[in-house]
Amino acid sequence: MSDQNSKLMDVRATILPLLLRDLENYKVPVKDRQMAIEQFTPKYVKQLSLQLTESDIKTLTQIMVDEVLGFGILQPLLEDPQVTEIMVNGTQPVYVEKAGLLSETDIRFNNDDEILRIIDRIVLPLGRRVDAENPTVDARLPDGSRVNAVVPPVAIDGPLLTIRKFAQDKYSIEQLIDMGTMTDHMATFIQACVVSRLNILITGGTGSGKTTMLNAISGFIPEGERIITIEDAAELKLQQKHVVRMESKMPSLVDRKGVNMRDLVRNALRMRPDRIVIGEVRGAECLDMLQAMNTGHDGSMTTLHSNSPRDAIYRMETMTLMSELDLPIKVVLTEEGTSFFIRKGKSLKKFKLADKVEEYGIVLDSFSPASLQRMMLVDYISKVEISKGEFMSSRQEIMDLSKLVVFSVLYRQYDSYIFARVLASDVIKKWNRLNPANIIDEKTRINDGFLQTVLKEKDKEIREIKEQILAPMCAYISKNSSLLPEEKNVQLLLSEKFLNNLRPFTWFIIAKFKGADGYDQLLKDIRTSLAEYMEKSKIAEYVSLMIMELAMNAENSNLKREAKAIFKGAVDMNAVLFDPNIRRQVIDSLERRGELVYLAWKIGSRNASIGTQGRLQITLFNKESEYQNMKEAFDEKKNADLKKKSLQDFYKQLPGGEANAELGLYYLSYLSEACEKVNVKFESLVNQLPGSDLTVMTLVLNL
Repeated sequence: MSDQNSKLMDVRATILPLLLRDLENYKVPVKDRQMAIEQFTPKYVKQLSLQLTESDIKTLTQIMVDEVLGFGILQPLLEDPQVTEIMVNGTQPVYVEKAGLLSETDIRFNNDDEILRIIDRIVLPLGRRVDAENPTVDARLPDGSRVNAVVPPVAIDGPLLTIRKFAQDKYSIEQLIDMGTMTDHMATFIQACVVSRLNILITGGTGSGKTTMLNAISGFIPEGERIITIEDAAELKLQQKHVVRMESKMPSLVDRKGVNMRDLVRNALRMRPDRIVIGEVRGAECLDMLQAMNTGHDGSMTTLHSNSPRDAIYRMETMTLMSELDLPIKVVLTEEGTSFFIRKGKSLKKFKLADKVEEYGIVLDSFSPASLQRMMLVDYISKVEISKGEFMSSRQEIMDLSKLVVFSVLYRQYDSYIFARVLASDVIKKWNRLNPANIIDEKTRINDGFLQTVLKEKDKEIREIKEQILAPMCAYISKNSSLLPEEKNVQLLLSEKFLNNLRPFTWFIIAKFKGADGYDQLLKDIRTSLAEYMEKSKIAEYVSLMIMELAMNAENSNLKREAKAIFKGAVDMNAVLFDPNIRRQVIDSLERRGELVYLAWKIGSRNASIGTQGRLQITLFNKESEYQNMKEAFDEKKNADLKKKSLQDFYKQLPGGEANAELGLYYLSYLSEACEKVNVKFESLVNQLPGSDLTVMTLVLNL
């Protein structure tokens, strides 16, 4: 910093308190403050007998305008088009990024208060605050530039401020070609992908140009399409006419909830979009984005932080599992699960299930699918139950929960099967013959710390083994012309998921005996059984559809019965299904009386008798108050009082207009055929109590 500039900064520090005092005392309106500053500044120079030239006074006046109305000493950096990022590290020199390179400037703040004043000037108009209780904040400047601020006590050496400037001029595809970022052939290929409505994910590291690329290729989207953009900070500048822009809103002093990216993605689906363009996926919104892409909104685009395409897939899987399902569930624990929670000092709740049986477990209003699945994989959960007055509003979440349960049972079954095959392989038989004092069997225990250390050392080797197992299957899936691109991706991810959920001890054994006699046959057995379980996994989709159809049937039965009791025939019974006001009134009445729809998944334990470890029993009924009567009828062997029939007979006997029987039979036939094809035993049973509206439906699958 030159001596003259240093002198002006010292004068600025002297004059600023006087200026702020007078602006406050004279109650100068915001619109008149620039004029007031231009008048006050020369006056202060004269009063303080400062030796400044006219040019210095003019420069000082602009500094004071920036200080009060702009962003202080950062204003010149914000106006410099060559600066792409500004980094304030307390009272140390300010750093900037130019052309991708960091450099130190001669600009620095005198004290922390000056930095905090600028941070407040940025965040307060947005209804946010940053202080010791809320020491971090994300915001943006009026031009869209991203802002992150961190203050003490989190920031140890003073307030931290990072500003990523919003680029006003966006690069076109032609400019990217001229710069050597891509070739003509690459641009032609990308254009074909966009026009053909392929979903596009742009990945890369921080500052690698993901948003720049997204902006550029969006120019290939044909005119006439309705495009909805969703961003944390609005940066995209699409050239098409029909573009609807939405931006997330962080919690503020006024609105403590805020509107996150996931809320916007869900809302966008109701806005009749032809394409959805998401600035960047970082968390749970990834699940909604993938669902949108696979349910008629193809041609969508987004960006993602990752180091490679494979890492991008793994990150998407992780982010999908980060999403929480907003469903109230009761989780009944196994003995192992109960012991685990007690050892960890976690308190369990005692609650009644729909069948009036008291159990200990966990009650959740929402949950992470990843956490629930991990508990099922280690055999900590015996039953999951959900009860709601209305299932329609949570249709997708309930179907996701159903698929989660089925997949978890399949993963666990595959793990048990492979572990048994490994122990029965020629590799282990030979080892056990030669090492009778150190045999490997189902009772073998190994120190967890040692196991994790070995697996970490052999991580690269294990990844290569997985690729060796998957290679033929990946080649087959890729060449399968009967699968859509999205279906191929799902199959490829699913195959990796099965292998990744094998127990660590299995991979320890496989890696230890790599290359031994019988090793190749062992990999062949793993690959063959993987193909079989991949076929079984198709059942999950049919089960979720069947469950949802049964739930909707039970829900509609409850709604119509309650509407009849409330309105005494004054409204059309079908109106309750479609009129939101009537529907809400009826649902509230059902919930007050506790007459809900109940859905439960009972999972066979890994320690259960042979043939029942993979048993999954799904029970659904629609009237809790009368369930006890049916249970007593079972307990007292009064089965003669019950009407028992198969699910197929139930649908066939439904009266016309009562429910969509054809749709139910359609789903049932697909589920039955899918189970028969992969040798999965499937049974269905419907119990009805004479003179009652209660219907209990049970589906049993032996996976």
